[in-house]
Amino acid sequence: MPRVTKEELKGNELIFYIQKIVEFFKKYWEKLRVILLIAGVAILFITLFILGEIRNNESAMRELNYALATYQNQQVPAQERYTKAKDALKAMVDRYPRSNIKYETLFYLGSCHYFLHEYDEAIGVFTKCIGKMKKGSFEIYILQGLGKSNEGKGNYSEALRLYIQAADKYPKHFFTPDILLDIGRCYEKLGKADEAVKTYQKILDSFPDSGWTREAKIRMNILKG
Repeated sequence: MPRVTKEELKGNELIFYIQKIVEFFKKYWEKLRVILLIAGVAILFITLFILGEIRNNESAMRELNYALATYQNQQVPAQERYTKAKDALKAMVDRYPRSNIKYETLFYLGSCHYFLHEYDEAIGVFTKCIGKMKKGSFEIYILQGLGKSNEGKGNYSEALRLYIQAADKYPKHFFTPDILLDIGRCYEKLGKADEAVKTYQKILDSFPDSGWTREAKIRMNILKG
């Protein structure tokens, strides 16, 4: 009786498995073809969707840059440039609702409303941005925008609350001294001169090299008489 080597056994096993695979495909080929067709169509749609999102984001970024060029153009009167920028930004929000710069767009739209003294509109837009910005510390500007919009309406207590929230959340941010000036100003408007002085002193103690120390000293001197 001829001896079967290990190599021959392995070869026979391989042939057996290949046959089983071929039989499997023959038996289920129609089902597999349908599944593969569906998977292919799904992959195609996903690819087209991703490419569309990329194009939309690129278009949104170009339009945002254009709107910000208008927003920052000091050669144009403030009322005109903020109105033009507001219209462009508002159109962007409608045109690119899923853009990855949606909340940056909303932030600048809220700023335009604020500078145009449209405080209720500004508050509504800024509120949509809270907790949504990918750049973490950007929230300090949103909270200040909300505070200033409430202050513009004469809601000093609410403005103060928002400013304090911003300062507490970002105690070491380079912009915090400006927020502290906002806090001091609200204390003044609420008739709390001592609290205002303490706040201005905090700027001098914690941020002695900031560009806001001069104003803090002036405000303190006025309050102290």
